[in-house]
Order: sequence, then C-alpha cells, then structure tokens
Amino acid sequence: MSRTPLLAVAALVILSACSSSTSAAPSPSSTAATSASSPSRSTATAGASGPIKPYGIASKECRAVSAAGKGASDVSTEALSGKVTQKTLDAAFTAPEIQDLPADARPLLVAFTAAATPLIGLSPDATMAKIGPLSEASGKISQALITICS
Repeated sequence: MSRTPLLAVAALVILSACSSSTSAAPSPSSTAATSASSPSRSTATAGASGPIKPYGIASKECRAVSAAGKGASDVSTEALSGKVTQKTLDAAFTAPEIQDLPADARPLLVAFTAAATPLIGLSPDATMAKIGPLSEASGKISQALITICS
C-alpha cells in the first residue's frame, strides 16, 4: 500500500490548520478527535447521506477514498496559494479508483466541489478570506479516509 492515504490526510490537516487562523469555520480536527477516540471499530463516521463504514487499509474503498483525498489535497494546495483553477478542480476526482468510493461518501466530493468552485480565480487574500467552507469539506474527506481505511 502506498503512503497516499497518509499524505492526503497530512495535506488536508495542514489546510485545516492554516485556515483556522483566517476563518471562523469550525476546525475538522475536533470531529477527527471525537471519532478517533471511539474504541469500537464498528462506529461509523457520519457522511452526507448516512454513516460511513470502515473497510480496511487494503480495501478498494480505501484506495478510492485515498484518490479522492489526493484530489482534494491538490485543490486545497492551490487554494492556499490563491491559484484555484477550473482545470485543477475538474481533475480532482477523475482517478479510476474513484468509481469504488462507497456511495455514502460520494456526497462529500460534491460538497467539496461546491466549496471550491467560488474560489476559482480569486487572489490569495480573497481566497483565504473565503476558505472556511473548503476547509470544512476537506476535513470531512479526511475523516472519511480515516474511517474507510480503518
């Protein structure tokens, strides 16, 4: 298994940390801490359409959410530099593995895209002033990655 899940989580956590000082959006780390402290593996993360279930680190679902995390990370990295483009957003979730993403996690990609779209073409300062929803959506994808891959 590659290090893609860990790298994607790290990038999304960095986005969350960077935006917390510039945005009033809630930090996704509080959600991660709550879920991470749960002693039961069967406890599912709440997704947009219901609970997201764990599948294991070697599962195709984990590879799918890792690809989604990488795509979100690519967009988030551009957001931090104020360089979000439609091309990057269009490419974010095109990896072939995405087709194996569990149905209950798919709405998270829609929410991320909706949060990133208003940032296209903004200056770095304008992007940072409006990055809260993207940070929140990134945090939810990150939490889904942690849950699905556990």
